[in-house]
Amino acid sequence: MIEGYKVLIRQKDKKKTQSYGNTYNQYDLASVTKVIVGIRVLQMIDANIIDLNDPIYHYIPEFENKKITIVDALMHRTGFKASSSQRYVLKGQELLADILSASDLMVEHHGSVLYSCLNFIILGELIKRIDGSLEGSLKNHIFRPLNMCDTGFNPVKKSNTAPTEIHATRGLIKGVVHDSTAYNLGGISGNAGLFSSLEDLEKLFDSLVEDEKILTNKMKNKIQETNVGGRSLAFNLSEENELYHTGFTGPLVMINFSEVKYMILLTNRTYPDRGNHEYLLKREQLIEDFSKGVVDTKILFDMIYP
Repeated sequence: MIEGYKVLIRQKDKKKTQSYGNTYNQYDLASVTKVIVGIRVLQMIDANIIDLNDPIYHYIPEFENKKITIVDALMHRTGFKASSSQRYVLKGQELLADILSASDLMVEHHGSVLYSCLNFIILGELIKRIDGSLEGSLKNHIFRPLNMCDTGFNPVKKSNTAPTEIHATRGLIKGVVHDSTAYNLGGISGNAGLFSSLEDLEKLFDSLVEDEKILTNKMKNKIQETNVGGRSLAFNLSEENELYHTGFTGPLVMINFSEVKYMILLTNRTYPDRGNHEYLLKREQLIEDFSKGVVDTKILFDMIYP
């Protein structure tokens, strides 16, 4: 069961927005944060500040693996395990230092596609090293140019943020990042931590399909055409070659630049608890349906609390 959800679908010049059940202004984007952080990395590549094939240690000298490149992290080809085993123990700079040491985090050979939050924590730190602040970089290069006023880390106004769980040790999680690693990194991380609204994400995705304010057409073509093991640059790829990303707390974004279409789904499926597997199956159905061009946005309606 879920409290409610908001969904926006654009196909060419037609938009359809729907809201069902109990909804909120801001939602925890969870791993959809990776898409926005990835976009900033791709902007830096477009601007020739960095190169896809640059080793990460060029920008983070204490990063011990000299072979891993920026493109490896963007496409989850580093071989890192899903997250740090120290994410519940260490905090702040100690946790970050543990991740950057990368000493015990490899579980697959370099080049193997394996989804890992560590990749985007490292990319977030890379942005910070170059621009001085991950939060400031995203504000200056994405949020402010698009007037995305309801998007950012650690929201000040928590009253209209969606609750994400009643946690055994943290209690009610509301207006604070749900992801444990991002939480112990202070709420600002490349893997999770951003909060946003449907209206703000609409501004971002409109720009991505309409103009070059955020990404050049050359870069968008590269994203759309790259496919290694179902991964592209900062996105997953569906079987029908649609770009998408999901988040643990419930969100989903999908986009096809050339066909001028996208879908944004916001919900808090982990509230009051995370044992909501039926929702995940229905979200997968939405991904499949969007790729085929036929989406029934009421597919989740019967899951709303009575």
